[in-house]
Amino acid sequence: MKGISIILLIFGLIGFGCSSKKVALAPEAAGKQDSVSQAQPKSDETKKAGEGSTKTEQKDALSKPEIESRELPLRSKRMPEILTDIYFEFDRYDIMEDAKPILKSVAGHLIKNAEYKILIEGHCDERGTNEYNLALGERRSQSVKKYILSLGVVSSRMEVISYGEEKPVCAEKTEDCWQKNRRVHFVVNTHKN
Repeated sequence: MKGISIILLIFGLIGFGCSSKKVALAPEAAGKQDSVSQAQPKSDETKKAGEGSTKTEQKDALSKPEIESRELPLRSKRMPEILTDIYFEFDRYDIMEDAKPILKSVAGHLIKNAEYKILIEGHCDERGTNEYNLALGERRSQSVKKYILSLGVVSSRMEVISYGEEKPVCAEKTEDCWQKNRRVHFVVNTHKN
C-alpha cells in the first residue's frame, strides 16, 4: 500500500509540474511581451514553413561544389565571347586547333583578373555508357585545365567536373546535335578566401 502511495505521489508531482497554466504578467511586462510577440511569426505554420525552406536551402548549399560560391555578372566584363564552349571529336579529348584561341583568351582573362576562378565542365554525347562518358568528360576537362596551366594560370584557380551525358544542350539523335554535346563549358566564380 505504501508503494502505491509513493507511485501516485510521483505521478501527481509530474502532472502538476507539467501543467500549462499561464502566469499573469505585471502591466509594464505585458506591454513588452506584446511588442515581442508582434515581431515573431503569428503561427506555428508560418514558423514551420520558414524552417522547411531553411533546411532545403541548407541542403542545396551543402550539395553544391565549393567553387560555386557566387556567379559573376558575365556581361559586366564582356565575358560571353571569352567563355565560348569548346568542342571535341567523337570519343576524343585532345584540344582541336580552333579551340586554342578561345583557351588563350580564357587564360589571359584569368591572368588579368586574379579574383576569378573557373569551373571547367566536361560533357559528352549520349553514346556510350554513363561510366564511360563520365570518364571521357573528366579527361576533356582535365585536358583543358592542363592547356590553360601551360599558358601560366595556376591550378588553384581552376576546378574540373564531368557531367558525362547528363546535361546535354541538344536532345536530337543527329550528328550535329551530338557534336554540340561533346564540349567543355566554363563557369566563372570568385575566389573563396
